[in-house]
Amino acid sequence: MRRSLEYMILCLCLLAPALSGQESASSQHHQGDAVIPLTRDDMAVEADDILIRLRDETTAFVIATHRDALGPRTLRRGWRRAQIPPGMDLESAILWYRQQPGVAHAEPNYRIRLTALYPNDPLFSDQWALFDTENPHHVRAPGAWGLSTDATQIVVGVLDSGIDHGHEDLRDSIWQNPNPQTEADCPGRRSEGLECYPDDHNGWSFVSNRSANPPGNDAMDDNGHGTHVAGIIGARGDNALGITGISWQASLLPLKFLAADGTGHVSDAVEAIYYAAEAGRAHIINASYEYRGNSQAEYEAIAYAREQGVILVAAAGNSGLDLDQSPVFPAAHRLDNIIVVSASTRTGTRLRSSNFGADTVHLSAPGQDILSTWPTTRNCSNSPAAGYCRQTGTSMAAPMVTGAAALLWAHDPALTRADWKRVRERVLLTVAPTEPPHPTLTGGLLDLSALLHTDPATLPPFQPTHLQGTGTSSGVQLEWLNNSPRTDYLEIQRCLRHQTAEGRCETNDFLPLVTQADGQLTQYLDSSATLSEATAYEYRIRAGNNAGLSSWSPALSLETPPLPPSELTVESTGQGIRLRWRNHPEHAEHAQWLQLDRRIGNSAYQALARLSPQANTYLDPVGDMGNVQLRYRLCAGHDATGCSEYLFSRAVSTVPGNDGRTRDASSDDRERCLVSAALGGSRHARAETALAELRRFRDEKLAATDWGRQIIARYYHISPTLVRWMDRHAALESLASGGFMALGLALREIS
Repeated sequence: MRRSLEYMILCLCLLAPALSGQESASSQHHQGDAVIPLTRDDMAVEADDILIRLRDETTAFVIATHRDALGPRTLRRGWRRAQIPPGMDLESAILWYRQQPGVAHAEPNYRIRLTALYPNDPLFSDQWALFDTENPHHVRAPGAWGLSTDATQIVVGVLDSGIDHGHEDLRDSIWQNPNPQTEADCPGRRSEGLECYPDDHNGWSFVSNRSANPPGNDAMDDNGHGTHVAGIIGARGDNALGITGISWQASLLPLKFLAADGTGHVSDAVEAIYYAAEAGRAHIINASYEYRGNSQAEYEAIAYAREQGVILVAAAGNSGLDLDQSPVFPAAHRLDNIIVVSASTRTGTRLRSSNFGADTVHLSAPGQDILSTWPTTRNCSNSPAAGYCRQTGTSMAAPMVTGAAALLWAHDPALTRADWKRVRERVLLTVAPTEPPHPTLTGGLLDLSALLHTDPATLPPFQPTHLQGTGTSSGVQLEWLNNSPRTDYLEIQRCLRHQTAEGRCETNDFLPLVTQADGQLTQYLDSSATLSEATAYEYRIRAGNNAGLSSWSPALSLETPPLPPSELTVESTGQGIRLRWRNHPEHAEHAQWLQLDRRIGNSAYQALARLSPQANTYLDPVGDMGNVQLRYRLCAGHDATGCSEYLFSRAVSTVPGNDGRTRDASSDDRERCLVSAALGGSRHARAETALAELRRFRDEKLAATDWGRQIIARYYHISPTLVRWMDRHAALESLASGGFMALGLALREIS
């Protein structure tokens, strides 16, 4: 009865201004009536009731007070806590209260949240990588969770061994296809050259490439790796079960392409990437796998995903390699929608087995002893509880970054699907620095709290990467990846390394080439550069905007060494081996030294002498080596450009013949073998490879058949005559050398 009376009084109060036809005289004095601060940075204000301040304590005004159980209704200095009247939203209620006689001010009773939020999952205390009070090398997740925990609107493709979608911590995070395909869709798709995925309610298995019954079971994890990765990204948080993921709520799309033994094929990975990117299914793909080689098909699939606004987060791999020198894939694909992640330890250092690369890998994330979900049907040797397992590697580090990118993308309403490059850039610009820096482009660790709290307007651009160059008749053509959509201008600098005192470029040796280039350029022609003999350039580029300048890109080195000497001859004498050669006419101007190396028998080449660029002869006092075979190679060099192409000698014996002339290393080679004679004196570094390939073809192919052995016998019968004829005609020697080298290299490619 009392509550009904209060509602009646409220209704009368609502009607009073309208019945009077007049606005309350006091309302014109309320500050902020026209603008109610119900949003901040595009985020809705959270409030369940309203705070009112009366002009004085004696004001006769009936307030719809909030339930006493939720707090005091009368506060200090004339403030009252009032409920939102039935039928009103927060904004209209505040306007109404401000118009009432005797009300000095009305505002939302803002809901306050902790800046750090902790889930109630029982194993969270074991997840050191997310938060550990005694370890500063985690990703500072609770600070980010104070702002956001839900990333369900961002679909994350888990390109892996599938997901245990019945797991207690994952079943509520599995992607639900809003438009599953049916058998009826297949003819039309196949006529367009597309694959068909009937009943793809919860992803697909590209291993079996078929649906299962019931729908969705096809992508079940029978290895464990995919489930572990999925839990790091989006295990259900604050559900009083197991662990929590980077995102407490997620939408995980299973893309099963790895079989139970953890192996798969690039073809299945490629089709899975197309499936995830097609029709805007996924926003992010996590790729925690590696392989040697370079698949153009995979490159094109990831490039297609880029066109659809999809980021691919790739594990750097676990071979301890420098990817700048020894690339593995998909990490090394030259595309700006890829984020490459190395793994860090509990102490913040690089995991020893983790691949790295100052020019290739972007950042690090925790990858040691990472606790996550695990199929209950599979054993785990490092498990604190059934269905959970600790694993180590870059496969664990990559999903840390994937989950972080998804959480940011979902949290910031200004980021649309088209803003994938902004999401990627903010992940890279908010890393926590390490000392010493990690051997990556950023040098730091994923910092989830900084990622969500940092105002992007305060960030400079991320630096350009993958700077490449090609010498052309018009100059040096430069190309790079522009990693920032917020770049206003670019600066390009060049160093003439061949003109520096010590043949290397220090910071002060770089001079401006362009200072205000268009910020969205991805190529530039340096028409003033000419790659002539013994020249070396280094280039670097950085981006700028109103917030500042990026770091410099990794430097690009382009060089052309001096031309090599020619006509290297060897002669065994009583004093040793006498070598003679002809220098290029411009050696005096361009070469700083000659490098002579020697090989004894089948051993590797060893440095023998560093000579003046004017030298044209050398005596190797071989001493008492016995009768061994020697070969020599010679190059012209410059400190800034290194060695030219090598010029190789023929093989020579340490024991001179009876006539004092050079005796060949073997009776078969110079005296009987045309191929050996032609290639033995070639100046090309690939001549030895071609000769070895031709000999392999002789021994493994021809010698294995009767007709092949007949060909070999006839060849060695006529070979000495051809060698003597070739010796009398230099042009024939050059022609034979080129022909045999091309044949040998072709055989190598075929095999």
